Amino acid sequence: MEIFPALAGNPLVEADDPTDVTLAILYGGREMSAHKDFLTAEQIAAVVSYSRTSFGNDAEPVTVEFVEQLWATVDKSALPSTPPPAGHQPGSLDTAATRPGLSPDRQG
Repeated sequence: MEIFPALAGNPLVEADDPTDVTLAILYGGREMSAHKDFLTAEQIAAVVSYSRTSFGNDAEPVTVEFVEQLWATVDKSALPSTPPPAGHQPGSLDTAATRPGLSPDRQG
């Protein structure tokens, strides 16, 4: 039984423009939860890049700057907030200390 689409050879993951796959990781969709509320831009870039360069995929990785720019330009008011995963300790991942240089509206 397949619950989620395969990452290997997935056109969304391998697209020349990584915007859609990055938005999917940031804001979720369908059965996938959003990760924007508990992962840093660095962690999001790592997840997206890993998906794009692993499982036989041969797409370019994304940069932290790309994730930050995309994050800053999306209308977050139209998006639901996703609770962090079970067992998450407040401040353990998404704090000013782990996200230096980000604007205050992005630090929690």
